[in-house]
Amino acid sequence: MATQLNRLVNSFERVSRDDWEVAARKALKGQDINALSSVDMDDLTIHGIYEHTGAYPQIKLRENSAGWAVVCRQDHPDIVRANRQMLDDLEGGANAIELVLPGSARARGVGLQLQRLDDAQRLFANVQFGLISTYLDSAPGGRATLALIAEHAKSDASAKGGFTVFGGSDPAGDLAANGRVKGSMEDLSAMFLDVAHFRQDQGIGGAMLKVDGRLYADAGATCAQELGLSLAAATMYLRLVHNGGGTITRANELVYLCLSTTANQFDSIAKARAVRLLWARLLEALELPEQHLHLFMQNSWRGMSQRDPYVNMLRATSACFAAAVGGADAVSLLPFSAANGLPEEFARRQARNAQLVLLEEAHLARVNDPAAGSDFVEARTIDMAQAAWKMFQTIEAQGGIFVALQSGLVQTMLEDSRAKARGVLRDGRYRMIGSSVFANLEEELPAVDGNRATLQHLEPSQHAVFAPPSNAQGQQMGFFAKELASGARVNDLLQGPVNGSAMECVALQGERLAKPFEALRDSADCIKKVRGARPAVLHVMLGSVAARGPMVGFVQNFYAVGGIEVHPAHPLEAAGEESLQTLCDALRTCGAEAVCLSGTAEAFAQMGSMVAAALQRAGAKLVAVATSGEQNSTESFGWAGSHIYEGCDHLQELHRCFGVFSACGSCDLEAV
Repeated sequence: MATQLNRLVNSFERVSRDDWEVAARKALKGQDINALSSVDMDDLTIHGIYEHTGAYPQIKLRENSAGWAVVCRQDHPDIVRANRQMLDDLEGGANAIELVLPGSARARGVGLQLQRLDDAQRLFANVQFGLISTYLDSAPGGRATLALIAEHAKSDASAKGGFTVFGGSDPAGDLAANGRVKGSMEDLSAMFLDVAHFRQDQGIGGAMLKVDGRLYADAGATCAQELGLSLAAATMYLRLVHNGGGTITRANELVYLCLSTTANQFDSIAKARAVRLLWARLLEALELPEQHLHLFMQNSWRGMSQRDPYVNMLRATSACFAAAVGGADAVSLLPFSAANGLPEEFARRQARNAQLVLLEEAHLARVNDPAAGSDFVEARTIDMAQAAWKMFQTIEAQGGIFVALQSGLVQTMLEDSRAKARGVLRDGRYRMIGSSVFANLEEELPAVDGNRATLQHLEPSQHAVFAPPSNAQGQQMGFFAKELASGARVNDLLQGPVNGSAMECVALQGERLAKPFEALRDSADCIKKVRGARPAVLHVMLGSVAARGPMVGFVQNFYAVGGIEVHPAHPLEAAGEESLQTLCDALRTCGAEAVCLSGTAEAFAQMGSMVAAALQRAGAKLVAVATSGEQNSTESFGWAGSHIYEGCDHLQELHRCFGVFSACGSCDLEAV
């Protein structure tokens, strides 16, 4: 077999870097070869050609070739519906569930209403709880929910030998998401030890503390920033356990990481691989033995769109591929309609099946680290790990993740990254199909579950009781379990710290990239509802047919992104009195309040200002000019109120249009 493999390898023609450069220059038609290079959001250079160095580290990814855990998110407020969906997921091939509770940073207005023991019994009815893994995404102080699950497990025969629950506490994430977390560092140390004792006593497997990098990614973190901040949080958790007198020898039983994965599959692969290098470096610095870090990855909420949401299927599949190839231990895909509301059965099934096809038909888990040996991926992995380690050191120099959040360092850094991401989306260097380009004005949005309104905000009742303080003997968790077994509600178990202290910061602001464009679409729909027609632009093409042609599609797509309909006028080759009158009549007939002129530089010079003036007299409130890349100088268009071209600030120019439309006063458009 080895001989055959060597023969196959040796049959390929040997190609040197010089050969690649010759081919590249030919394709570039005389441009410098550095034109292939670019700089990413972390200011890391992506080269056009990579050369094999043979010095790449061996990275240990998943522990075995059995595959990753297929995780399905469960957040339905109706317990009966949630149980039915959970059974469908498990019977359909999933083997793990993420329980999202109200108040979690990732609940987004919904969440499982797990309050009493009978709620847990209804949620897990006919579920063999001991045979699946559970990921707990709870609100601050969600330890009581872990106690509730443990009490339910006592009545489940499949859990007699133990069961697996990852997470339950993420105080750094709670501080980042909510701007406040109860307790001092000493309180957190005691709480960690309390939970650790309880988990060991109850036979609960899985890592105790969740480090949720998705929070930072949703707030705009780059790949290296997400990694660096996550590593800082993990280090702080281990430090708190150690300072409280606990052992951190088995660090991977104390913490696990949740990271985002995106349609940028090569960066997501590199990120998943880089976290292994960072974890190994951290263990080395802490003088701990080598051990596997559990990595949970989920497709990015930031990259989801409400408009043309079916494209989310493609984004999610690419994200899942990247997580799988990058060696994630568990993967969760948000259903494609998640940004529109609570997903219905079809969207949930599609999210599950996308994973199963890649796992069971494409067999992505059969090869350990399939990206190894790719000079591009290897270099990106190392570059990203080094940038993340530098970020981690910056956070540590500040005093750790809590201090960095309280000081505003993290918020300032992420705001800068958000601004940079907005910029590349607005000028078209990054594109979101269906949102920032190629919008479908006739689309039908998918059906979503209407039960979002059933979520109730539950305040502590008159039966509320204060729990005793945490200690290394599991005193507080034991109290929770006892009270819940007696019929108490989770919200009635108050967990205030003994000294009443708290840490506070400015909460991180997560945002989906497509939201500013979606706000324009919503406003356009509102105008259509009020006036009976979409806001419209009259497109007037000046000059010869050959010169005008390419701009037709550009103008139509440009304005469609804002929900604006484009009406093409009869081409204008000369600005005679009769032709101008015909043009003005067309403006009044179509009801457009804005006009866009396109054509050659010669046509603009000959009749641009004359046509614009005539249309303004006929009622046009805005005259825009659309040009090709060679005509982007604005000096010749002083008479125009807007100038659009490939690479302009798309959002700003669309806002100029909406500034003149007769719109509904309730439209909420983000300021530019």
